[in-house]
Amino acid sequence: MVVQTKRIKIKLLGERLLIRVLKTEGTTQGGIVIPEASKQEKDEGYVMEAGKDVPVEIKWRDKIIFNKYAGETIRLDGEDFRIIEAKDVMAIVED
Repeated sequence: MVVQTKRIKIKLLGERLLIRVLKTEGTTQGGIVIPEASKQEKDEGYVMEAGKDVPVEIKWRDKIIFNKYAGETIRLDGEDFRIIEAKDVMAIVED
């Protein structure tokens, strides 16, 4: 997945993060096609913006794993994002 290079124009308060959530793939490893209605959001995504009180180890464009039920989904510029709190981040994925 290509991560957006421009920053989103939103000011997050406290320890909140704006996340672009990764979507489930269209087929399984065995080649079974997953219908659109059955696709779910993953519990991983990219940090697109961060509030001023977010711990320094979480940075813009980091790929993270977070609590699946955390935060609220919002729509900005025609795209869906999730706003979560830093405490809901479980890991940073290193490439």
